[in-house]
Amino acid sequence: MNFGVIYAEMMQSKATSLSDFLQYIENKYVLTTSDKTKFEEVLSINGLSSTGMFTLDEDGNALTGD
Repeated sequence: MNFGVIYAEMMQSKATSLSDFLQYIENKYVLTTSDKTKFEEVLSINGLSSTGMFTLDEDGNALTGD
């Protein structure tokens, strides 16, 4: 999505957190198992989980629970 579409979806979703917005996008656009796999892959590449938590540090290393 381009930034204009992302902005429009953010306003329409009325999300108040990244987690809420990702859930909205997933519910609206992720319709098949293949879509879910691709959605999770895009999030992973960008260092996010589907709950909006960061999964990578500033150097691109995986965060640990330590």
